[in-house]
Amino acid sequence: MNIDETNQKILKVLEKDGRKPFTEIAKQFGISDAIIHIRVKKMIKDGVIKNFTVNLDEEILGSKINGFLLLNVVPGNLDNVRKKLMKNENVSEVYEVYSPNDLMIKIKTKSLEELRDCVKKIRTIPHVTSTNLITGLKKWEK
Repeated sequence: MNIDETNQKILKVLEKDGRKPFTEIAKQFGISDAIIHIRVKKMIKDGVIKNFTVNLDEEILGSKINGFLLLNVVPGNLDNVRKKLMKNENVSEVYEVYSPNDLMIKIKTKSLEELRDCVKKIRTIPHVTSTNLITGLKKWEK
């Protein structure tokens, strides 16, 4: 898939607002909305655009505490641990990292007590050898 300058511009607009009408995007770039539609459809088909999503205000919804947990895992068990982490309702993201740690996960909870309970539960997953919690105090968004 060729990600030319026009496609990159379209992607930047949709990244900020996935609901922006193609007619508005077309006016912004001086091309027809049919061209925008064709290009977006092709980027979806080619896997460049995986999905359109909603950016929620977690605080309004009650998830006020974000924690980032660094984990070490017994070699050869990373995928098993990852699968168990993905089943945890408070775990929103799992990353493989190349640092002194093997995995980094993002945890969203409503309270510090819930965060504590979540970390305790994660520590019981077989083959997790150590954890280090970093609590997010303030979030800035682009």
